Amino acid sequence: MEATDETARTVTGDLRPVYQIMRRLNLGGDVASVLDAVAEGAAATVGFAVAAISYLREDATLEIVSVAGSAEAREQLVGTRVPLALMEEELALADEWGSLLFIPAERLADLPTDGWIPVSDTAAPRDEPAPDDPDRWRPEDTLRAPLRSPEGELLGLLSVDLPLDGRRPDAARREQLEMYADLAGIALGNARRAVDLAEQVRLGAAVDAINSEAAASLDAAQVVDRATASIAAALRSDWVRVRVVGASALPGADHGARFPTGHAETPAPVVAWAAREACDHWAAGTVSLTSVSADGTSLTTHTLHLDAATRRPVAGGAAGWAAGWVSQPLSPRSDIGDEAERAAVLAHLHGNDLSSMLMAPMGAGTDCFGYVVLARRDGPGSGGGAGASAGGGAGGEAGGEAGAGGGSVPGDGPGQGPADGAGSGAETAAAGWTTHEVRAASQVARHLGQAVLNARLLEREHVLVEQLEALDVYKNDLISTVSHELRTPLTSIQGHLELIEDDPAAAPAASFQVVRRNLDRVLSLIDDLLTLKRLTDREATSEAAIVDLHQLAVDAVAAFRLHAQEDGVRLVLQPHGGPLLISGDHDELERVALNLVGNAVKYTPAGGEVSVSVERSERFVRFVCRDTGLGISKPDQEELFTEFFRSTNPEALARPGTGLGLSIVRRIVQRHGGSIRLESELGEGSTFTVRLPLSRL
Repeated sequence: MEATDETARTVTGDLRPVYQIMRRLNLGGDVASVLDAVAEGAAATVGFAVAAISYLREDATLEIVSVAGSAEAREQLVGTRVPLALMEEELALADEWGSLLFIPAERLADLPTDGWIPVSDTAAPRDEPAPDDPDRWRPEDTLRAPLRSPEGELLGLLSVDLPLDGRRPDAARREQLEMYADLAGIALGNARRAVDLAEQVRLGAAVDAINSEAAASLDAAQVVDRATASIAAALRSDWVRVRVVGASALPGADHGARFPTGHAETPAPVVAWAAREACDHWAAGTVSLTSVSADGTSLTTHTLHLDAATRRPVAGGAAGWAAGWVSQPLSPRSDIGDEAERAAVLAHLHGNDLSSMLMAPMGAGTDCFGYVVLARRDGPGSGGGAGASAGGGAGGEAGGEAGAGGGSVPGDGPGQGPADGAGSGAETAAAGWTTHEVRAASQVARHLGQAVLNARLLEREHVLVEQLEALDVYKNDLISTVSHELRTPLTSIQGHLELIEDDPAAAPAASFQVVRRNLDRVLSLIDDLLTLKRLTDREATSEAAIVDLHQLAVDAVAAFRLHAQEDGVRLVLQPHGGPLLISGDHDELERVALNLVGNAVKYTPAGGEVSVSVERSERFVRFVCRDTGLGISKPDQEELFTEFFRSTNPEALARPGTGLGLSIVRRIVQRHGGSIRLESELGEGSTFTVRLPLSRL
């Protein structure tokens, strides 16, 4: 009893190592030396032959960064890693000793124990307890202390083994071990905050530079081209693709940029998949992480919720305790598209020796404009953030290939081969992409999306300005043309009315004819203007009915037969075997037939012929008006269907007209889902063919 009390006084009384460690922390000592001091204090002061500290890396593996008490253990263990998921299998078997986790040897029987086994004589306890002593330390006993941040986040583990007195530690020694674990947690927390801050500052400056570069241009294609190389440098990527997607009429649509520029174009199936995935991720507020298996035969994809990361408790035991929590931003793995798309993506990545891919959607508001894809060959370009710093500072071989072995060895895990991160769970950042890098990529993509939106808004503004300018020109032309078309007949009417007023009894009949003809011309112009207004009014509706196109042709020929005879023009209606029914507005379609036949008669000299026919195919009917008249030149054909256009042919200009007839015809035909085609040569006549869909009623 006296020996036990003396041991307790010795253990709790020697606080000089604790003071030295706290002093180093307060003075900002480097984390490596602090962790070494913690491990040495846990071994020498608390009374264990070996103590080890492991650090929880960004890729959800625990890496041993400091070992004290045994050179043999240090040589074999420093730098080895074990996935957190496998360590949790072991910790779930533990008893809770305050903040310590103790696993009796008998509970580890079913777990592999292929780790480091002490072989030196120094591992033997100084005072071997009796074999039947219930407090005797067994070779497979495991004692670990979770290292936590002040918020409770799991940062690593402090593990001890081989007590010098051969006994499981009593309450006093446990308390002191907890003290060293708290100090190690503070050291690791400081290290993480320092590295996180440095990485955030670096990436923040890089993101700001990229954003400034993007904002300097108001051309969507230039925004993408300028940003690509900068993104690759800032996020330490071996391969970058930035592409703007959307309707081809939009500025920058389907424009892509790549780094390095010498790489081949991305295959079309991969581009199509990426565009679809990007829009899905934009709608969900996520990014995706994809890694290629070591043998290049399969893909693993996770979805990352940057703004909805959850805290997952680590290694909850039967009593409901937890060793701490870790951030879990990733969803369970999901497959890429269908089998063909997976094969295309895998072939593209593997063919370019790429092992991991990060996709961040590019957009603004609710609209997705494209994507930023970054890829690496073998993990991050310059280490793994805070984890790498802590590991390297301890003087170990970060990323060592030795297996982290059984529970009898401090700091090891339950049987794990090379530290490849297999099975490390949803919190894995695929192939070493840190959370800061993922956030930076997402921020860059969002800013590029805003830059693309700004470019599109500017382009839309330019288009609107051009449309307004064109509308202003059209308005001026309309006023000028209508004024001219009204002034000419009204001037003529005014002159003849003056003649009639001077001597009504002697007024010649010709004056009344001129007045009548010019009034008809004015009324025709007004009628055309009202028709054009109605056809261009989006809110105006037409009355659909069953219309017989053949009967319209008959009526149009009858309406102009007398006029044609007076002008010496032969007007012919080709025979047809019955009605041709279509759906449409009777008055509008009648206007089409009358305008085409009337124009043909008007512009055909005496001795010429106008032929009207109707035809039917499986889905359409055709109204064909063919004449042997003046014909239309190629330059005039390009503007023939625009409002107020009159031919440049002097012979055609000599005939009266408003320049609205064919424009009205085109609009009516288009309103009925049809088309109009012109075939003509100057001096050889013209053929107008109107095609309309058959009635479905």
